[in-house]
Amino acid sequence: MSRLKLQGFNHLAKSLSLSFYDVQWVAPEFLLAYHNDVAQRYGSERLSRVLAAVTEMIGANILHLSTQQYEPQGASVCMMISEERPADVMDMSGSGSAIAERVLAHLDKSHIAAHTYPEDGTVDGVHVCRLDIEVSSCGVVSPLKALNYLLHEFSPAVVHADYRVQGFTRDVNGKKYFMDHDVDRLSECVDTSIKGQYVYQDNQWADERFFRLKMYRASSEEYAFGGMSNMVDIQPRIQTELLEIFDC
Repeated sequence: MSRLKLQGFNHLAKSLSLSFYDVQWVAPEFLLAYHNDVAQRYGSERLSRVLAAVTEMIGANILHLSTQQYEPQGASVCMMISEERPADVMDMSGSGSAIAERVLAHLDKSHIAAHTYPEDGTVDGVHVCRLDIEVSSCGVVSPLKALNYLLHEFSPAVVHADYRVQGFTRDVNGKKYFMDHDVDRLSECVDTSIKGQYVYQDNQWADERFFRLKMYRASSEEYAFGGMSNMVDIQPRIQTELLEIFDC
């Protein structure tokens, strides 16, 4: 769809919600190393770097960053984003006050957030860490631009992806538009090189402007943390875990 000539601001709200599941079988002697690895890969420092890259990728700017690291592991990161640079936002407000800048940023823009949920317990040595990422934007910013980057960056075992567009916007002639970009299936937004590694299922409710994609990685051989010479014993456990999460 060609870019629309709108009456002022684009009021469409676009939200991409991702749940990434990291599944690992961990032998007791590797448990400490596994927890240290999870703390590093899903810590607030790395998540902040990833979300900053997403912000740049979708053509937005960071207005505010909030992080929280939990003990013994887990983190939350939230960024408020703007389509313009903060100085531009303040100039548009017609006032040099910090209050005017904050109010306009809250009204016009949206956020990116990430939260991790490492499991405390384990079932038959299988550990799961869930990472939830939400990219919510207004205007011309498209969260789908970041999908492949996030899939490549975290390489999750199981993926649940929801994409929703809400509201409407008007062109200069007053005509309502409920979508300003073409989306048929979410799987079509995933690079072939990534999609080929997964079994996936697409669902879409085009009239509701809601799209859902679920995927799980077909091979279970890479899911033994620290390696294991004989995968035959643990493959059924991992496969059961993957399918249960995929179907939920």
